[in-house]
Amino acid sequence: MQNSSILQKMEEKKKATNWVKINCYVDKAVWENFKLLVLKKHGKIWGRLGLEVSKALRFYLSNNSSTHTHNLHNGLNPSIQRLEKIKQLLKQKGYQQIDFYLVKQAITRVAGGDQRTINRNLQLLLQEEFLQPLNPKVFQVKNN
Repeated sequence: MQNSSILQKMEEKKKATNWVKINCYVDKAVWENFKLLVLKKHGKIWGRLGLEVSKALRFYLSNNSSTHTHNLHNGLNPSIQRLEKIKQLLKQKGYQQIDFYLVKQAITRVAGGDQRTINRNLQLLLQEEFLQPLNPKVFQVKNN
């Protein structure tokens, strides 16, 4: 029972901070070597593996951010730039409420008319709460 309470406390701590659980496939030999490195460094794997994965990801990001193909002169990802242009177009219309056709038209003009592109950008507008659905075809536009 004591192990389960320790696990529970650790999970609660991770949820209270900025930790997320990830799930992905990696090369088996690389993973085994990484775990071995963690074991050698800390004397154990449990409780240390996530810390070392985070350090490795931070190192990778810091060493590759200037050469990444999605970085532009102003530092914004092209997807974010397109989303901001879509927002500008929708704001220019001056509507408090807007129908799906006009949203689709703005997305198509900026990002393209492929249905996947339209769906992805619509989801981003909803996630950022720029648009609030009033019904399946009408949205409330965020004022600011």
